[in-house]
Amino acid sequence: MSTTATRSPLTGGCLAAVIAGGLVLLLSAMAALAGAGLTWASSKQDDGYYTTDHERIATSTYAVATDDLDVDGARGALGRIRVDVDADRPVFTGVARTRDVDAYLRGTAHATLTDVDFDPFEPSYRTTRGSAPARPADQDFWAATGNAGKPLDWKVRDGSWSVVVMNADGSAGVDVRVSAGASFPWLDELELAAWIAAALFLGLGATLLTGGLRLSRRPQPSSPAGSAWAA
Repeated sequence: MSTTATRSPLTGGCLAAVIAGGLVLLLSAMAALAGAGLTWASSKQDDGYYTTDHERIATSTYAVATDDLDVDGARGALGRIRVDVDADRPVFTGVARTRDVDAYLRGTAHATLTDVDFDPFEPSYRTTRGSAPARPADQDFWAATGNAGKPLDWKVRDGSWSVVVMNADGSAGVDVRVSAGASFPWLDELELAAWIAAALFLGLGATLLTGGLRLSRRPQPSSPAGSAWAA
């Protein structure tokens, strides 16, 4: 009696292993796509920040302030925020608690940035009438400041915050080009995890798939030619 390797139908454990292997390989492909997307996103960083293009912000009043930015619970997701301003005259940018900004701009003529459409870029403002504010650089409540030569760079903290852009001398007629950026320190870790998962799923899926196919080709006993007649 001899044995020959023949392929039997995929049933039972063999079929389950092949199906499981295919599904795990699909997970590997999805993890690889995620890793590739995160790698592409990382290549778009500017000094570790994901930034917007410079867009025009303008008002005939004395200041442009963002609406209340509530970042409670977001400190772990956002590392730092950067605001880069280009202008034809000296400007001031600052970030402070919303309550302090509201108190500073109360009774002054200023514009509050309430909404932004990005395609195309079109900001919406709520304009308040009033008098001129004190010079921004003379205030001591700013958490971080910048100007046309030095971007505002701020480590995110919990609370309600507002960003203010003004002319450095506090005069009316603010006309600037602003780029905002944020750093996400957890994205690098997520990128690495995606590639590791892709490699692990690839190895496990290949093992299950080849194991199931190999079991389906297990040796089958066969009788020599003419043995039945000899009996």
